Amino acid sequence: MCETSLNSTVEIPDDLLENYSFVSSNSPHVTRRGGVGLFYKNNLPLKVRSDLAFDESLVVELKFGCKKIFYTVIYRSPSTHCGSPEFDTFVTNFKNLNSNLKKENPYSIFY
Repeated sequence: MCETSLNSTVEIPDDLLENYSFVSSNSPHVTRRGGVGLFYKNNLPLKVRSDLAFDESLVVELKFGCKKIFYTVIYRSPSTHCGSPEFDTFVTNFKNLNSNLKKENPYSIFY
């Protein structure tokens, strides 16, 4: 999982890495900045949880038996300063995400 700086004009070939898939959450802006992506091995019991994510974040669930593990990667622009409306929105989104993940009764959560 990492920052990607992709937008809708960039295509990632399905066969870029053998036996791996790619999923991304690009910046909502047209320019290529921010956003996050994940390459994952196809045989992992992984589910992308778009229902829990917000702009420029990815939440994935790995399920091993009855144990759910959540991995989340989030991008926040370094130009978003504490106290700005954008920062406040980010903090609210992060708090909501954390609350919603806890409701899933996970074994572990990683950010």
